Amino acid sequence: MHRIVSRDCATLGLATHSIRQPGKLIRFILTLMLASACLASPAAAQGLDQLDGWFDKLHRRIVVEPDGRFTETIDDVFVIAPRDDALPDIVQRVLHWNGSAGSMQVLEAATLKADGTRIEAPPDMRFEDLQGAENGLFQGQRFMVVSFIDFEPGDRILLRARHRRELPFFPGHFFELRVAPPQAVRDMQLIYELPAAMTLHHDARGFETHQTPGDGQMQRHVWRYTGQRPPSGEHGAVSASDYADRLVVSTMPDHATLARAYLAEAAAMAEPTPKIRELAWQIVGQAPDNHARAKALFDWVRTRIAYGGEYLGRASVVPRPAQRTLEDRQGDCKDHATLFEALLKAVGIDSSPVLLNASNAYQMPSVPTLGIFNHVMTWIPELRLFVDSSAISVDFGELPTVLSDKPALIVKKARIARTPPQRPREQSIALQVGFSVSGNALVTMDDVALGWTGSTRREVFRDADLIELGSAAQSMLLASTLRGDAWLEVREDPQAARRSALRLEGEVQGLLQGPRLRLLSAIGSGIATLAQDYAPHRRRSAPWVCVPARIREQADYQLAESMRIAQLPSRVSIDGKGFRYRASYHLHGSKLQVRRSLSIDVESNVCEPERFETLQGLFDDVRRDLAASAQLRSAWRAPVSR
Repeated sequence: MHRIVSRDCATLGLATHSIRQPGKLIRFILTLMLASACLASPAAAQGLDQLDGWFDKLHRRIVVEPDGRFTETIDDVFVIAPRDDALPDIVQRVLHWNGSAGSMQVLEAATLKADGTRIEAPPDMRFEDLQGAENGLFQGQRFMVVSFIDFEPGDRILLRARHRRELPFFPGHFFELRVAPPQAVRDMQLIYELPAAMTLHHDARGFETHQTPGDGQMQRHVWRYTGQRPPSGEHGAVSASDYADRLVVSTMPDHATLARAYLAEAAAMAEPTPKIRELAWQIVGQAPDNHARAKALFDWVRTRIAYGGEYLGRASVVPRPAQRTLEDRQGDCKDHATLFEALLKAVGIDSSPVLLNASNAYQMPSVPTLGIFNHVMTWIPELRLFVDSSAISVDFGELPTVLSDKPALIVKKARIARTPPQRPREQSIALQVGFSVSGNALVTMDDVALGWTGSTRREVFRDADLIELGSAAQSMLLASTLRGDAWLEVREDPQAARRSALRLEGEVQGLLQGPRLRLLSAIGSGIATLAQDYAPHRRRSAPWVCVPARIREQADYQLAESMRIAQLPSRVSIDGKGFRYRASYHLHGSKLQVRRSLSIDVESNVCEPERFETLQGLFDDVRRDLAASAQLRSAWRAPVSR
């Protein structure tokens, strides 16, 4: 299961297991400043004759056994378009499965020529590896890449494989989520064969079914893909299961059944032992009330229990006993939640585990599936708070963006609630600019992030070394298309957990451009980098993850003695629904002041494509103001030494 460290792509980076890995800080900085990488233009709808290739057949046959084990047969045919300029987008196929609960066997892999000649895919060109622990609830995920050779326009790529699941996560039950493929497909069929005693519930969009006669012992359901909305492929978009054609099937009739099944496995694991009771009272000390006690326990678990532990097989959905997690001083998200629940119980505070999605799914199908749930956190009914004790970067009472505004299954209540939307991204930036005799700008920038933005950034920079800080400073200059030398300093207040302060200092080139003075109010952060998300060449066709923002910037320029301002940009006011931008420019003697502010309000963490287009139009005007310059009376020249 996920450990939440940072935020969604559009704000502060992707959910990761540990920020204390090489390169995490740099990726965080680049994502914060260059969030425009989170957007991509969807491919235009095309006919098959215009595509480089398509699936002629995409068949899956799943035979389920009474205990929940199953065998899946994969039978695919991909056609490379018969055009000389066709560039096949599939010359490799990737197979995924849970290596700790089953196996995958390739039965056939070949390139079929138009004349019937078969070119077998070499077995030594199959690459198999562990998929990494950041891919959801099921740890131990494996993948195999099957490479095909000697292909050309008009060829057919054949793949048949057998996937065997030996270990059902909830014995006696079967469920899965299928999303329409992003590629064009002529014939997609999903065939489910189950014992007659099992009932298969479904939630379908873009798929139609008919039930074929069984033999009295087995039933057979055939689903065909008929929809026209594949995944968009846009970065920053919500999960394709929220908006694209998809099929969910489950032998569980409702989410209450899933909650009871999870609780049957997890309840005993959260019983406090004598050691846990003793520890809990030591931690809470003289805390005056249950809010303070819960916060103390939360802080202890998230800072003292590392992320890791045993999560293979059924251990990927069944938490370990709280005492074992305490002894090992590590566990995954459900282990953190279980230990936190035991500690709360020890001091008389009731709580419940919560199942939800920690990726980008914001809707829940009407029938339950573990294809949506990939994270566990905690609900404290007395305080009416959702808290995640495995999220090391946010404070008690707050949630990471990837857990905000999400449907959540409160296990003990067996009901679905919705987590609160994310609070605004808050940032305040003050820039001081002077000029050297060469005309380079001498800059000092103090960047203060508040609230969840501050606590997240504070955690990211907590262990940053000088090399990482230096690289981050250069990345910030690059984000503002500046050249020069700069260094970054962390200036944290130990008593202000929800505040993060950075100082950038350096000498940069490019502000003086002939008779123009480029007017910055921030470097590598703030309004300008947020505006990049809405560049005019980008489009959205799918809902996307959005968060509110409150950004304030001020810059004070101390002009050189020979600089004379001829004209300043005009004051700017830009308003739209939930959008407010202000900019002003004032000259006081030799000091030039630039003040800018941006406020964006959104109703939820998910915005429709139309909202993107509206904001895009507003940001067109913002970008024009951000590009404004002060006009000098003449091009500035360095003084001549005598």
